Amino acid sequence: VPRYNALGVGVSALTLAEATDLIVGARRQKRLGYVCLCTVNGIAEAGKDPEFRRIFNDSWLTTPDGMPIVWMGPRSVERVYGPDLMLAVCDGGRAAGLRHFF
Repeated sequence: VPRYNALGVGVSALTLAEATDLIVGARRQKRLGYVCLCTVNGIAEAGKDPEFRRIFNDSWLTTPDGMPIVWMGPRSVERVYGPDLMLAVCDGGRAAGLRHFF
């Protein structure tokens, strides 16, 4: 997924629907990785802590969770709010026959 630079953090340029499809689809591909949800506070912390910034930048996806992060990206980017993403992944996962454990 293409990324854009938000003060040193590579944020995935995508929408909620795209993030959902990628995450649900990754199970079929057995892709390993992790997803970060990037807020303004996360960007501020990443600016002070190189290790935290590395965690964002090494992720499989770093989604734009806050509107200022969305505004920094291309026009096609939408907010990928964490609770909305979790519900969408659970719904999409159930439809694909996946089980979820919390």
